Amino acid sequence: IDYIRIESTDGSDFEVLSIVDMNGKIVGFPNLQGTNNYEISLNGISPGIYFMEIRRDVLVERMKFIVLE
Repeated sequence: IDYIRIESTDGSDFEVLSIVDMNGKIVGFPNLQGTNNYEISLNGISPGIYFMEIRRDVLVERMKFIVLE
């Protein structure tokens, strides 16, 4: 898989999304404002464990994912 697809189940728009590595370094910060579904390319991201944080309205969701070779 070369991408992660995110979609708002309630139709609300995303405000901010960040991808952070295990050291706390932001490795991705796509502009999501005004959309409720998005595909995030994993091309150029090294194998490892990452966290994705999505903010919308007052809700903040964090998810862990692993990029393999």
